[in-house]
Amino acid sequence: MVDPYDTWVGLKVWEEIASGLTAPHKEKMENSEDKLAEFVKACDLADKRIGVEMDYLTVPYYNMLCEKFPEAEFENISDLFVYARSVKTEEEIQVFRDLCRIADHGFTEVSKIVKIGVSEKELSDCFRQDVVKSGFCIPSAWSMFSTGASGARLTLPGEGIVKEGDVVKFDAGVNKEFDFYTTDTSRAWIAGSADPALVKLKDRLYEGQRRMIAAARPGLPINELYHAAYDYVKEMFPCYRRGHQGHSISMGPATAEAPYINAAETRPLEAGMVLAMEVLLY
Repeated sequence: MVDPYDTWVGLKVWEEIASGLTAPHKEKMENSEDKLAEFVKACDLADKRIGVEMDYLTVPYYNMLCEKFPEAEFENISDLFVYARSVKTEEEIQVFRDLCRIADHGFTEVSKIVKIGVSEKELSDCFRQDVVKSGFCIPSAWSMFSTGASGARLTLPGEGIVKEGDVVKFDAGVNKEFDFYTTDTSRAWIAGSADPALVKLKDRLYEGQRRMIAAARPGLPINELYHAAYDYVKEMFPCYRRGHQGHSISMGPATAEAPYINAAETRPLEAGMVLAMEVLLY
């Protein structure tokens, strides 16, 4: 149901402007709080339990709810919304396919300029410009391009320059702007020659991710998907430790959301889930 209202903008029809038509003014300009109060009253909820997304409410808005409905009991149902959107429709899946295609194209363009002496900012600019050209989405604000010691941090691209033997890390995504869908993709490349152990590690991490993808099927408990990669990497690198190997992804505002691919999650995979599978070592 859509219940329109003018709010503070004070909408007018064209005849009022062009022809001088005099329409009766509303006694009061309504706002979202007024409409909420009408709804709660109409549904007889003022002294009932009301579910709200507390994870995303501001403190002032929550205080307003408590003041306006002092007899109501507010319950956090944020996890129910996240659970519901963890399985996507065919239309949503197509949006993600389009987003991933554009992000992949951006990464490919960046790969053509990666070399010793290139700056993090040049890498970032290349990705951003290519994504914007698509006309379909924009780069995520958190898109990170880092090299050397910065590769171990969550950081914005800066003045870092790719040096011999560096790991060049791309952790970036694209957003469908006002449709809100987002992506989460990483690439890690080795510049020039490097310690053979580093090449060995990268190959193992990559193969661990391939094993996760191969294992994924409806009905598989998510913790088994986690162990498909985690155990494989840890067998060769006993120091490996990673709390999760990926996550669901949807509309934000958080990029990562439940279900997380970790050792405790027993929920089975379902057809229609969209997951970022991450086998990382920082």
